[in-house]
Formats: sequence, C-alpha cells, structure tokens
Amino acid sequence: MRFVITGLPRSRSAWFAAYFSEGDSICVHEASLNGWPDTSHPDQGTADCSYILLKEWFESIGEHKLIIIHRNIFEVEDSLKRIGTLVSDLYGMAESLNALDGLHVNYNDINDRLEDIHGYLGLPFDRTRAELFKTLNIQSEKYR
Repeated sequence: MRFVITGLPRSRSAWFAAYFSEGDSICVHEASLNGWPDTSHPDQGTADCSYILLKEWFESIGEHKLIIIHRNIFEVEDSLKRIGTLVSDLYGMAESLNALDGLHVNYNDINDRLEDIHGYLGLPFDRTRAELFKTLNIQSEKYR
C-alpha cells in the first residue's frame, strides 16, 4: 500500500519521512523529486509538499492513501522567510489542500494524532517510538 503525506511547505515532511521509515514501512522525503525507492517494502510512502502541483504524477503511482497536513499560512510564510525561500500562491495551495479526500490533520495536532494517522494507514502504532519522535526536530540539511 502506498501513502502520501502532504501539506504546505514547512509542515514536517522530513520528520514524517523519518518517522514512517521503520520495519516494513519506508517513507521517502519528496519522492516527486527523489523517486520511489527500489524496494520490496510492502508499505511505501512519501512526505511531499508537491502533491497539489504534481497531482497527475501522484495519481500515476496508483492507489494510495492521502494524509493532508494543514498549517497556518502565516506560520508557513514566516518559516519560509527564515530559511530564505519563497513559495508563490500559498493561499491557492491551501485551498486546494482543503478539497482533497483523505485524512486531514492540523499541524499543531500532529503529535496528538499519531495513533489516528497510523490507524488510517493501517500501520502498527509504537507508542515508545512516537514519544521519542515527538522530541525530535528533523529538517532537510539545506533548510536548517
């Protein structure tokens, strides 16, 4: 089963990629840029903010479950400014994210909703791993 975790930029995609790469599950950070791994893992996912922009590419991967992370646009803009990046049409992207079918999760509720996310994906929930990852700040090297 494939899955995609998406949202506006700066919505913990690198964190999700690390968190969901364990055991029989692998999650690539931005598979739209880096490709899917050549692996026999039964559960493969990507944490990728390009879903809205590249929807046809994602549809070409076949059936997949979708998790949509919603983060306040002003927080996203502030975070992007801090790393020296701008993204055009965040408002349009946010509206498009609202219209997607899938599990919708507020950015500020991610830690409290991890068990729900696991249930939606049909993946086992490890409370010890979740508690550890809640304490980690994982970002792409170029955005630190």
